[in-house]
This record gives sequence, C-alpha cells and structure tokens, in this order.
Amino acid sequence: MLIIGNTCFPRRYILPGNNCHRWRNRQLPKLVEPTESQGLPPEMVSQPPQHRIWRYAAIAVCAVVIGGCAGLPRIDPTGERVFIWPRQQAQPVAPSVGNAQVSPVFTDPVFPAPTLPPTIGALPVGAPPVPQDTLSITPQRVLAPVGSEVILKAGLCTREKFLLTKTRIDWLIARESAGEFVSLGGRGWLQNPLMPWNKPKKIDNQYATGYSAKVPLTITRGTQDPRDDVQVEPGEAWVSITSPVEGTSHITAMTPEIETWSQRRATATIYWVDVQWSFPPASISADGSQVLTTTVRRQTDGTPLEGWIVRYEVAGGGGSLRGTGSDQVVEVRTDGNGKASIDVTPTGEGGNTTQIKTQVVRPERYRDSDAPQLIVANGETTINWSGSGTPYLPPPDDLGSPPPMNTPLTTPFTTPPPQPAPPAVNLKPVLEVEIFGDAEAQVGGIANFEVVIKNVGNTVATGIEMRDRFDPGLSHPGDSLGSQEIRKTFSQTIAPGASIQENLKFNVGRAGKLCHVVTVTSQGGTPIQKQACVNVVQPLPPSRDVLPAGPPSANVVPPGTAPGGGTLAVEIIPLSASELRVSQLARYQIVIANRASTPDEQVRLVVTFPPELRPDVSAVSNSAKVGAQMVGNQLQFQPVAQLQPGEKIDFVIPVSVNQQGTRNITAEVTSRSVTTPIRDVEQVTIYGR
Repeated sequence: MLIIGNTCFPRRYILPGNNCHRWRNRQLPKLVEPTESQGLPPEMVSQPPQHRIWRYAAIAVCAVVIGGCAGLPRIDPTGERVFIWPRQQAQPVAPSVGNAQVSPVFTDPVFPAPTLPPTIGALPVGAPPVPQDTLSITPQRVLAPVGSEVILKAGLCTREKFLLTKTRIDWLIARESAGEFVSLGGRGWLQNPLMPWNKPKKIDNQYATGYSAKVPLTITRGTQDPRDDVQVEPGEAWVSITSPVEGTSHITAMTPEIETWSQRRATATIYWVDVQWSFPPASISADGSQVLTTTVRRQTDGTPLEGWIVRYEVAGGGGSLRGTGSDQVVEVRTDGNGKASIDVTPTGEGGNTTQIKTQVVRPERYRDSDAPQLIVANGETTINWSGSGTPYLPPPDDLGSPPPMNTPLTTPFTTPPPQPAPPAVNLKPVLEVEIFGDAEAQVGGIANFEVVIKNVGNTVATGIEMRDRFDPGLSHPGDSLGSQEIRKTFSQTIAPGASIQENLKFNVGRAGKLCHVVTVTSQGGTPIQKQACVNVVQPLPPSRDVLPAGPPSANVVPPGTAPGGGTLAVEIIPLSASELRVSQLARYQIVIANRASTPDEQVRLVVTFPPELRPDVSAVSNSAKVGAQMVGNQLQFQPVAQLQPGEKIDFVIPVSVNQQGTRNITAEVTSRSVTTPIRDVEQVTIYGR
C-alpha cells in the first residue's frame, strides 16, 4: 500500500516518479479498487490488465470442454417445472435387442396403463379424492336444423360448489367439424359490454374468448315469443353457433383458471340436419284399409331425401301393419321421391279406431357422416274405421269344449262314463283381401295396384269372384261399357293358408283423391271388401318462360307496356291437386319474371288467400331469400332489391286446407317501374273428407 499524507491507495494504483519500480513488484493483498468518486485523479487510475480477462475466459472454456453439456439445465418434459438438472432427468434405457440406431420412445405420464384385477380380500387404500374446480357445459348433445343458432352455456364450478363470475372461457370448434361462432358473452353488467376491455373476442370463426356473466341475463332471439329465450345465470358464459350445411360440430370450452388439466375442459356436440317432413293427417276416416304416407325432403331446396327411416307403430285400437317388421311396429325407408308408405288393416277385436305413431329417423352414419341414429320428429294419426274390418276367428285351440276334469280311474268293478261326442266342426272358407299399390300418381299416368286374396278358413275356397268399383277419374281397359266397374272369376281354388294375386292398372284422368273398392266372394263364404285410394296430382310443368296467367283485365299490364319500360310477369302453379280435401296439405309455386331488357328494383309480391286456406309461414321458401309475414289474409313478402332482365324468382308456399268450397288464390306483384299490380288468380275446389 502506498501512503501519501493521510491517504491510502491500493497496490494497483501508483504515483508517477522515481519510486515506481520499487512499488511495482510489491505483493500486496487484494483490496477494493477505487474510483474517481473517491477523490483520485483520473490520470492515477489504471485499467485492469487484459491478461486477467483472458485467464477467466480460458477457465470457463476448459470447464465446458471437460464437462461437455452434461452440466447445463434442460427443459422438463413432464411440465412440472421449467428446467431440470441432469441428475433429476429420467435417462432412456436402450433396448437390449433390435436396431440400436432407433431413438427410444418416451410414454406420456397420462397415457392409461393396464388395469390389474383387484386382489381378493384387499381393501381400498387411500383418502377420498379432494374436491376440485371443474368446468361444465350444457347442453352436451344438441339436434338442430341448418341455418339456426344454438346457444351453449359453460361455467366454472369451484370446489365450494358455486359458479365463478368474470371468468375467462375459451371456445373452440374442431377444424374438421361443421359450424362457426356467431356471438358470445363478455364481462360486465350488460349483455353487450361498453368498455373495450370487457368485450369478448372472436379470433376466427372457430376460436373465440368470452367471460362468465356477472349478473343474470336474458338472451333473446329477436322474436316476440318468450319460449325461445335463454336465461344466463351469474357465473355462466354463453356462445351461439350456426352452420349452413349438414354435419357435426365438436365444441370445446376451456378455462385457464383451473390448474388441473383434466378438469379445465368440457365438450359438447351439435348434429346439424337439413330436413323437413310431412306426416299423414291427424285424423282419417277409412273403410277396409288405409295407406299412410310420410314425405321427407330437404329444408333448404325441397329435394327429396332417400334412405331415411320412417317408423310406424300401432299405439292403440285394433289394427295391423304390413311390412318387414312385426304387425305392430314397421320401419320403412324413403324412396327416391322421399316417401315412405305403410298399409294399415283393421282387426275386429280392436274397436273402431286405430292410433298410429310415426317417427322420422335419420339413419346412423347417413351419407358417410359421423352422426349416430337420430330421431328427428314424432307424429300421430287416428284412423276411424267406418266398416266392420276383417272378420275375426279365435285360434283353433279355443274351439270346442274343454276335456272333463277329475275323471275317475277305470276298474273291473266300474263302468267308465260315456265320453261326449266331439263337437261338429263347421268347415267354411274365410277370405282376406289386401291391396298394395301407389300412394300417389299424376294426371295422365297409371296407378298400379296388387290385390292379394288369402284363405284363412279351414277348407278350400272355390268359385272365387272379384268385383272392383272405382271412382270417376279412373279407367280400366276391362270396363268397355264405362260402368266404372270390372269383374273377374278365378278358375283356381285357394287352399287354407294359400293366396292368389291379381294386378290392376288404372288410367288416371283427373286430380284428387281417387279410390276403388274390391269385393271378393266365394262359394259358401262371406263376401269381403277392401278399399284403396291414390292421391293424384297435376304433373309439374316443364321449365319455360313465365307469362302472366289468367284472363286479361284492367289490372294486368301486357308485356312491354309497363311504365318506365319495365315488364313483370307472375304465375301461380299448383304443385298439388287442383281439387283438394279438408285436412289435406297443398303446395303452390309462384313465379315472378322480368321480361324487360332493363333491370327492375323493389319487386314486391303479395298473395291473398281465402279463409279456407291457411299458409304455413314458417315453411315458406323462395330463391331470393326474402322474409314473409301474414297481415290479415295476405302473405306479404319483403321486396327484392333488384331483378335482372330475364331473371325469375320462385316462391313455394305450403298451405293447409280447413273448409270446403270453391275459392280463389290471388298473387299480385309490383315494383318501382310497375306501380299498378300485375295479378294472377288460381281457382281451387275444396271437397269434404
């Protein structure tokens, strides 16, 4: 140490002068190096020698070279901590056999291990599980039509069994799934938070972040009906999901507030279906038999759905079903027209009515989807039988008298009592008739029927004759006199339990419900009758340019004379029979076309229905995707923004028939260039049941 006056300096800092050499080689203890703040002049402060820095760097390099990377920490693969030291990390064990170049395979800690069978007599060991926070989602399985919005709710339930408010919930839809997020709930006192930090965030259509509510909320769907509202309680987060196509949505809700990974997720599944259906009428009157038909079509474009299952079941009364199942439950697949029909036959012991339950079922994995079998709709039909139905005979075991009871044993000293003579058996043929055929036909086409005559009696049926009377509108080549009746005598006989068939083909001349009654007689037997009907509709017109229909009047604008150079045309096309019956469903197509060479704007359609016809507003469809509402007896559509030259719009309106009579349906169309309505009138005749 160098002492100058009362000031001491470390050995590394020396003064200039003749004494430098004397202090340079002095070995002094290491002290704290001074700075300029200690009062030493800058010229007296020397820099640390460079050889010390290189010495420290060499020592570090040697440590790394000698020890390799074994001493450095690594990321913990188990996720329990950020880094792990080599002594704490599990070392992979090289396989004793096989290819030594293959890298070892690590097993995830949560991979399920095989469960060993419990030891007999062993008691469970360990404390009961500790309550944990869990995330729940409701509902977990939903069946919804395409285009609708499904609302799901999720909540964090703490170990104290209460919901936690203002909790972050992440919503995810699997990438291969259908569906996308529409809206979700935020944080705060309002359904739509005002502050930006309280608002939910939709990252994309399949990933969004929301929060659980702080106060009770009511999610409305914009309708006046309160039954479609959803109540959100405090602590529940909500999200709405939609899908424009069929498929399955797999949704996951996750919250980072829960530390246990197995409890922080919840899943739900939504099955989207594109379907609309038409059940048989709720009440039907029939004589000998009745054919029930269910129609299944797409909701979006009305095309028929083939391969769907329609399940018919006899729920009450007397009746039997003919099909591949039992006589009480039969499943029928829809055909290429989307129709599934079943023949119902009355039985005498069941009364005068039969209740039929109907279910529309989507098959499992329909068209390569991953959805299970889904029951989409339920319906019920009551058939009131006006005839006596098929005669009923008890089974052979019930015929005759029971054998005498407690008959004494015969002995040499007693004479057995005389046995009663067996009852005389009445040999009689009993015929049964079934008719199978088309449920629908078109005007100008052919209706095919198959008549099956079966002998359910106990003797051979001979002298069999069949007579068929049919309604006007049906014609048969065998009716040369136009008496609406044909007869046929069969030369063959029918043994007990056997049957014969006869095919009938009728020419269809008009629309409506047309029926024919088959009467079969035999020698010594009782005549039996059976009725079958076919619903005849007008054939769909071929694709053509639309012209204003109906007679010209003052309200009809002839083509080319509309104000402003625009020309509109409207036509009503019945898709069902022009002659309807009460409780029947009908469909009408209304076509609007722009016949001008310039576009037209604000095209509006108004359809006026009589009180006897009531349109189903919820089932109305149109190619312009505009809404409609009923105002009195008028169905008013929202205006179409623009109609290009040569473009046309189709409107399909389902209608229920309430009363009989002859009424008119009027369609009127206006636009910005056509202020005087262009009108078309369709006359409808409605008959009773």
